[in-house]
Formats: sequence, structure tokens, C-alpha cells
Amino acid sequence: GYLRCERGEETAIDTLKDCPKAHVILAFGGLDGRILDNTYERCIDWLEDTLRWNCCNNAIFCGKNEEARVVWERSKMLGEDFRIHNLSNNPILPLSHNPQKLEKPPIGFMKVNVDATICNNKSSFGVIIHDCDGFNFDRVIFESNYASIINRLYKHRDDITILGHRIDEVKSMIDLFAEAEVRWISRNKNKVVDKLYSLAMKNSCNLSFELEYPSDIHQLVILDSF
Repeated sequence: GYLRCERGEETAIDTLKDCPKAHVILAFGGLDGRILDNTYERCIDWLEDTLRWNCCNNAIFCGKNEEARVVWERSKMLGEDFRIHNLSNNPILPLSHNPQKLEKPPIGFMKVNVDATICNNKSSFGVIIHDCDGFNFDRVIFESNYASIINRLYKHRDDITILGHRIDEVKSMIDLFAEAEVRWISRNKNKVVDKLYSLAMKNSCNLSFELEYPSDIHQLVILDSF
């Protein structure tokens, strides 16, 4: 239970009435109606809850009882370090997503966008190639919003798994280009291949095309072309 109120579970009422330290900690953060209720809508709430629990453990097992301001300052510092939600700076992640589209490759480059998924014992992937002027494959930019694969390509080590073997093969093929770059992009900039793998997964089929792309992605291709 909580050290100050000796109860098995701390509630919002405990915070306001029976737990002076928790009350003081939340008072430092500003009691503005968003009392801690364990839903953790804000990062600072989760940090407060975690550090108050840690403070309680230190008091019980180590005899070390930290001041409320110390707990709050530590929560605030961690919140600012993570920059998920804090009281001093605007969040790094925007509250609303701005519409984004594919960025055209530089002159002389081809851009290959890739995305993949696995669901219900089925796997699918989408690939689309964009050019700026011509179909020269000497210089290529590979883009995907699959962060795990991009990280494996950049930080690849000896890996005896099937995926590790495939990564080795991919790196060998990339090395054949005169110039190649692998990038991570957001899903908003990868909408065409995201739609392609979704179609393949939904219809359990293979889609292969050149300039005559499927009508399902027509509008997405048009939007990316401007």
C-alpha cells in the first residue's frame, strides 16, 4: 500500500485528501483538473506515478524519504529529456499531421519505395519505382517506412537468421549500383506502396505492372506527381 495512507491502492481521492506527499507533487505540476488517474494521457503523469512509487519503495526498504519537490523536479527533467510532453517546451511530435507526399528524386536518380507487412500468416510487400528523367538505374535511392529493416541495413552485423541472410543479399545487390542510398521516410510519404501491399494482402494476389498502374492507386500516384 501507499506509505502515507496505508491503503492497497491509491486513487484520485487519496491524492487530494489522504496522501500529502502525492498531493504536493501534483501541486508542483499544477492541479488543473487533469488529476492522475492511471490512464497516462500525458507523459508527465506516467513519470510522476513511477517516481512516486519509487520514492515509496525507497522509504520502506532503504529508509530514504525524498522531498516532494525532488520527485517533481526529477519527473519534469525526464519529461523534458524525452520531449514527449513537458511543461517548458513545445512537443517535438506535432499534434496534427500535415499532409505529405513523395519527394521526387534528384536528376539522374531513380527512387525505389518499399513497404511490407505480415498478418494472419500472410505476408505482402509493395514496391514502386519513380524516376525524374529517364529510366537509368545507375543511381538509386531506396526508401521505406519500415524502420526495423532500415536499421538492420545501416547497422548490420553477423546474423545467422534467415532475415540476416536476406539482409546480406540485399546489401550485396545495393553495392552493384554506381551510387545508392537507403532512407527511412514517414508513411505519409510512402502512401502508394502502402496501398499496394494492402491490396495484395486483402486480395491474396500478386500485382505486377509497369506504366499501366492499377486504378486503385491512380489518385495517389497523381497526387505524388505534383
